[in-house]
Formats: sequence, structure tokens, C-alpha cells
Amino acid sequence: MKKLIALTALFIPLFVSNAQAWGSNAAKKLYTAARSGDLRTIEEHLMSGHSIDEPDSDGNTALCLASWDYSQYAYDVLVSYGANPKVKCMEKSTDDEKVFRFAHDYDGYIAGGAIALGVGGLIALSRSGGNNHDPEPGPEPGPSGDNVFQDDAEYHATKYVREYNAVNFLDSAGAMKAYNKFYSYDEHNNLITTLSGYSTVGIIDTGVDGSHSEFKDNYGNSKITGHNFDYGPCKGVDTKNCWKFVGSAGSTLSYMTFYDATGTDTGNIYLVTADEYEEWADLYPSEYDWDTYKSREDSFYPITAAVENPLTGGLYAHGTHIAGIMVADHDKNGIMGIAFTNTSVKAVRWDLVSTFYDPVRVLVDDKVDAINISIGTDANDASSSKNYELAPVYVKDWVDAAAYTISNYDTSGAYKEGSIWVKAAGNDGYTYPDLASGIKLIDTYSDLMMMVVVNADVKLNSDGTVNSYKLDATSNRCGNTSGYCIAAPGTLLASTDIGNEYIMMGGTSQAAPVVTGAIAFLKSAFPTLRSEQIIDLLMNTANKNATDYSPEIYGAGLLDLGAAVEYQSPVAGTSSIFTVKGDDLSSSSYVRLDNASLVVPSTMADALKRALPETITAFDAYDRPYEYPTASYIHSTHASYKNFKNDVNHIIPSRKKQNIQKGNFSLAFNAGGTDKNPLNFVFAQHTNGNHTNGFYFSQNSKYQNISGKHADLNNPFMAFNSAYGYTYGYKLNSKLNFNMEVAGGENGLYDGDHDYNDRRFKKQAYGFNSGIDYKHTKNLKFGITSGILRENDALLGANGENAFALSGGQTYHFGLNAAWDIKPKWTLSASYYQGYTEAQKLNSGMLKTSDLISSGYAAQLNYAHNDSFNMGFRVSSPLRIEHGNLSVDFANGRDIETDTVYRNQYNASLKPQRREYKFAVYADKQVNDNIALASEFDIRVNPEHRNQSNDYRAIFGLSWVF
Repeated sequence: MKKLIALTALFIPLFVSNAQAWGSNAAKKLYTAARSGDLRTIEEHLMSGHSIDEPDSDGNTALCLASWDYSQYAYDVLVSYGANPKVKCMEKSTDDEKVFRFAHDYDGYIAGGAIALGVGGLIALSRSGGNNHDPEPGPEPGPSGDNVFQDDAEYHATKYVREYNAVNFLDSAGAMKAYNKFYSYDEHNNLITTLSGYSTVGIIDTGVDGSHSEFKDNYGNSKITGHNFDYGPCKGVDTKNCWKFVGSAGSTLSYMTFYDATGTDTGNIYLVTADEYEEWADLYPSEYDWDTYKSREDSFYPITAAVENPLTGGLYAHGTHIAGIMVADHDKNGIMGIAFTNTSVKAVRWDLVSTFYDPVRVLVDDKVDAINISIGTDANDASSSKNYELAPVYVKDWVDAAAYTISNYDTSGAYKEGSIWVKAAGNDGYTYPDLASGIKLIDTYSDLMMMVVVNADVKLNSDGTVNSYKLDATSNRCGNTSGYCIAAPGTLLASTDIGNEYIMMGGTSQAAPVVTGAIAFLKSAFPTLRSEQIIDLLMNTANKNATDYSPEIYGAGLLDLGAAVEYQSPVAGTSSIFTVKGDDLSSSSYVRLDNASLVVPSTMADALKRALPETITAFDAYDRPYEYPTASYIHSTHASYKNFKNDVNHIIPSRKKQNIQKGNFSLAFNAGGTDKNPLNFVFAQHTNGNHTNGFYFSQNSKYQNISGKHADLNNPFMAFNSAYGYTYGYKLNSKLNFNMEVAGGENGLYDGDHDYNDRRFKKQAYGFNSGIDYKHTKNLKFGITSGILRENDALLGANGENAFALSGGQTYHFGLNAAWDIKPKWTLSASYYQGYTEAQKLNSGMLKTSDLISSGYAAQLNYAHNDSFNMGFRVSSPLRIEHGNLSVDFANGRDIETDTVYRNQYNASLKPQRREYKFAVYADKQVNDNIALASEFDIRVNPEHRNQSNDYRAIFGLSWVF
């Protein structure tokens, strides 16, 4: 029959000239044609210039007749041809006794551009016969394609979009971005996925043809299993678990009633005529008995391939079509579903008139992730989700099913886990969804986890992104269900049909499985997402860019699966994603990873590269793991010799611009650099007998033990940028001097300065140093020092932010220095400094170190030709860590079944690969009181303490004062 319907449309033009006006019989003939699937007759009538809403003598249209006769199929066909559901006759009561009829509704209309004329009509897309040839597979993109399915015919439903004006529901639902994250092609052009989870969804419908080729997995097995709750007609004297026509109820109504397992009349009746009952009963095999048939492996298949259910007016292909939207395979033929891998279906074939409780119960017991409910109740202005309280008896069965679903929720975590109801809103064009959509009178999804779905007509850009969308004219609005309602593409979708064929249908019935498939995909992509989180995620990421957007129409907006996958939800009260500290999510605390950074001296860089994993696993507010490249969070305080400004300052003579002496008080200062980067220095000193007190301040430059000259010989643990400090000296006798220094400023431990570090390195440090200078002879001097370096949120010059925030480091240091005047103009100097840093860890608990031992040393031979000119040679090895280990404890995954976070510990020695040595030849000349010249030539062996090419550098400096 479906093939015949498709082919008759080709011959429509031949009958146009014979069209006749039907006068007062038009409404009845149009309704009869719609109910029987005689589309040619309808289109013949329209082509003759007459209206689909042509009334009879009583003012009734074909749509009204279909509505009063409860023929959903006829109703939907007429709407697809433009019938107006708001005509006046629709307001009339269906019978004098005003009996409320509870009818289950497939709520999907069969529509689409007819093959020849472009007007609405049923289109059965057969695999054989006539012009309905097999769909040809499109080219597959190679492994390097940015968009995995950019040119894929199944993804774009190419055949049906081009030939039948079908909707590409995958692009309309934003699937490409999601697929790009989890699918790719290997070197053999085979499609592969990184989806780590597996999901199962349920369908309560007319049954699903599990033999369809689109439902085969990679092993040839069907993705579809299921249950049968289609009890069928009673046979003979057997009245157990079956339906039986009883006859008249009162004076005007006939009905059938359901008998339970004991053969008892349950009183659960369905209003039908004798002819309707017989037509329905004839569809079942003569040997059909539910008690035995339910055990067959194919018991959930549709009972027949007939187009229309005589009782409800819906299509028997309805459930199969819905299953295809969700899980049709990517098999280079036909179409593909939104969750085409890693998802299976539990299909419940239901007779749509027995108890709704049993289908829900069995799926909840199967622990399906979502239940697709593309069925519902009749809707009108008086019986909608808003008016639930007006007819509670008719939805008591649904209330019981909802209660059972809720009773099986896992509420052990912060969010609920359990089966989500995905409910089609209905296709009556009303302000509110159908009666069953408001079953719990909930404002949000926090009680019964349910999503009501309205049908959006989506317009795409040329690149497949959503341009705009609007509510389909037939769809109910979200109305009072806006707190748990979402829009999805459902207007004319091509999907699977009974008998390994394809068919197009449209309506909220088709929009709902797009959402159900999206839930399945998210569950496969993020197996640890709990059901309530999935709903919340889809609602939070929905597209609200409809020109007439309002929650009352679209709820949260248009489903956007790509946005849901990419969205990294912040933990409440914060701005970005977080990484897990604890061993399980239920007891963990969070640390910030947004704007996180670890700024380290270059001497630690290689050790960190060896120690840290390539990626950091972080978790958002939905506890979804994301991997981020570790390298993007690691920065160096400096590299090579980019600290040029301070190095020039270090080699120039120590004379200052001004040196004022007045009695026991002296003041020295200079100014230089630029307006933005000044090099200002002030040193004030007062002498009183054997006591000397001094104060200094250096702005935006490094200060090391008063004089910047020959800094390699100085104590590296007392190096600060923008420094300030107090000095004290006491002359014990002619050979011994005691000195002390208290200093503070920005940590400048590893030659970095304020400018070079791009203002990253702003951690404050404070130091205390004391020592004894011993003058052994006139030409030989020794010194010994000891002190403490206290760093704010830093460790030997390393500092971090947020997730990498360091607790304060404390280093105890000591040093030895000596100077020997070999000859009157020749001086040999040397120094050695070592530090001991207490073990500490990051505030986040992710990183810790052992106790660290660091050292640096230098030696210099200086020739002072006269007071204005000197030169020399220096060899030094800058500060490095001699002993110490780094231990990093990062989350690197999470168990799919539990909240356990997998963690790995990475360890590495912080000792650099090589020891760096610097060889320098220098000379400086004080031309006069205002002008000084300086030069230095350096060779660095193993620069940055690495095994790499040597550095060569020449520096020339000029300073002058005005």
C-alpha cells in the first residue's frame, strides 16, 4: 500500500482537468479520502481550486469530522494539506452527553512535499520499485577533515532533503560539533569513536521492526530488543489478558473492555464501534494469544504493516520511525540516527489502550536512560496540561506510572539518576501541551524527570549551523510546562519504515526522539552524568535565538547537542572549570583551573616537562572530565639573556648620579631608563662610631647587596626587584665587622625582572641576612653569611595562580666569600652560597616537593688599572637545585560506574640536566664624573642548565648624567 501511495502522486497532473466540485459533500469526501489514505482524491480537489476547509451544509469541515470520529491519521493528513485546526466547528461538543474521551495519540503527522506538485502528502520511501531507488552513499571525509560528516550523505539525509524536502535533523540539533569531538576516521578511512559509555533508551509505541538493516550493530545483531503489551482481541471463550467488544453502554456508546490475567473484567473500557473493533481485531493472526506471543523474540515488532490503526488512526510504522531517528546506523545507506553508536533500544509494543503503567514499569526495571513517549492524550482548550485537575481519572494510570518511575530514582548523590521521560507535546496547535504532559503539575524537572518537547521548524545556514527557527504551526506550545520543555526539529523527518524501507513523518512525535537520542549520546559521551544533570545541561545550552522566543512557546529553546558537549559548566559562584582534589567526587573539594598558571624559573622547566603528564583532567560542575594540555599552564620566569636592562646596569661602575656627604650622613642616588621603566636607586647611610645604619630603595631594577656591579658574586638569595631594605653594620675591631640586612620586594631569585616577566612574577619575598667579615691581612679578607628567605606563595622563584597556587616557601641559606689582593692592582674574589628549602606543597594538594638544596658560586680576577678603569675575568655557575624531587598528583580519569577519581603520581628530580657555567671578560671606564663606559663578553656553557648549544653575548653600556 505504501508503494502504491508513493507512485500515485506521479500521476496527479493527469486527473486535474477532471476535478469536480463536490458541493455540500466536500467535507465528508475529503475526510473519507484522508482516512483511507486516498491522497490523489484530496489533491485533485485542491487542484480544482477548492479549499481543504470547504464546509458542509452544517458548517463542518473535513477536519472537524476527523476530530469527532477520533481518526488521528485522517486529522494529521488534513492538517498537512493546510486544514485549519481553529475553525469554528472544532469548538462543538462531540456528543450530547459530553463524555470525555481519553484517546492515545501518536501525535505525528505524515506530511511533506509531494513528488510532483510540492503540496502535502504521504511519501513512503521504498528501497525498490518505481523511481524510489536505493539511496547512494555520499563520500566519506578523510581523517584530516575538520567536520567528520561534512560530506556525508546519511548525516545530511541528502536523498530525502533534495528529493522530498525533508529536514536534516542532525544539523538542526547541532550534532556536528558533538560528533567532531567523539568521532574520527582512522588511516583506513574507517569511522572510529572515543565514546566510552553505553546507553539504552526505551520506546513506548506501536512496536519497532527490529529486522531493519539500520538497526544492525557492527556484529550483525539488532540494537532493538523489547517487550509486548499489545494484548489483542479475546478469542472464543478465552478471556484472559485480552480485549473484548461488549456492546452498547447506555443508549449511544459502544465500547470494548480489558480482561486481566484471571479473566476478570477490569472496567478499563475504550469507546469504539463494532465495525472499528472488527477492523482492528482482523489485523491480528488467528492464533494470536498474548500469554504465549509475548515470549517471542520479535513480539515487540509491529503487529502489521498496515498504514493505520483502526482504533487510534495512527500509523503502525510510527514506533519504527522513532527508533530510526534515535539509533539508525551509519551504514552508508539511508539515514543515521542521532545516537547511531553506543546506544540500544528497549521497544515496548503497546496497544495504546491498555494500562500505561505496565510499559513504563518494565522499562524502568530495565534501567533505561530515557523513555520516549511520542504518544499522549487528546488536547483542546479545556483538556490540556494546564487543566490536569479537570480530568484526573483519565490520567490516573499515568500518575501511577510516574510514581513508580520516581520511586526507582537513585537519590544518593547531589543529582537524581534514573529513567527520564521524554514526552511529545502534541500537535493540536494549542497554547498548552496535551493533558499527560502536565501530569505532575511540576514547574521544573526536579521531581519527575521529564522533558516535554515541542516541534521547531529550523532554517540552516550553508555551513550547517542554525540560522533561525520557529514553532511548527501544528505544534502545541510549552505553556505551563516551560520549566521542563524544550524545542527540537520534527518537521518532516526521513526515517525507518516497516519492511526495511523509509518513510517521512513530522510532528512532536518526531521531535521527541531527537531529544531522547541526544540524552543517549550524552550518556555515552559522559557516562558519569546523572539523569538530572543531563536534563539541566540540555536546558542550559538550548538555543534561544528564535525571533519570537519566549519560555511559554519554546521552553528552554532549541536543542543544541554540540553546545551541550562543549559547554564547560562553572561550579556555582565561580567563573570556569575546575579540577578535582579528592579521591571521589562525593567528598572532593574543588580548586580553580580557570586562569591557572605556574610560573617557574627556567632551571626547573625541563624537570617539570619530565614530571608532568601531557594533559590535566579537569571536571566541570556536571562532573564531566575534560583534558587540557599541561603545557598551556606552564610559563617561565625568563629565558636566556633577555634580562638585558639589568645586566647593563650590573656592569656599569657603581658611582651614582649624585653622592651627597654631610658629616656622618651620606646619600647616593641615580635616575635613568625611560618614563615607563625607570631605573631609580636611592641609598642613605648614617655612621655613628662603630655603628652604620642604611636604607635603600630601587625601583623596577634588581638590587643585590647595595652595588649592582659584578652581581654573580653576590648572595642570590637576597636578590629582589623593586627592592627596599635596611642595612646595619658594626665594627667589632680592626679585623672583624658584623653586618645585617633586612630586605623585601618582588622575588628576583633567577635573574627575572619586572618588565621581562610580563608582570606575571609579582610575588613578594622577604629576606634576612647576617654575616661576619674577617680581614685576615691587609690583602686577604673572608666572609661568612647566613639568613632566611621567606617567599609569599612562591618557592625558589616559582609561583602559581589558582590551581597551581603555592604556599609560602622558606629557605635557610649560608654563604662563604673571600677576596685576595694578589698584587696592588690584581684581586681574586670568590663566593659560594647554598640554600636549604623546606618541603611544601601546593594549596590544591596536587603538587609537592621534597626538601630542596640549591647552590651557586662564582670566582673573579679583577685588574684595577686606576680609579677610573678596570677589567677582569669571571667564571660563575648560577643558582640551581642540587638535590630535590617534585611529585605531582593529578586526576587523570574517573570510573564510569562509580564516583572514584583515578589519580596518577608523577615524580622527577629537580636537578637540572647539566650545570651551567658562565665565562665573562669585562672592562669599564669612568670617562668623567658624568659619563661611564662598560663592556662585557660572555660565554655560557650548558645555558639554562640544559644540554644545549653554548651562548655568546657581548654587552656595551653607556651611562651619563646631566
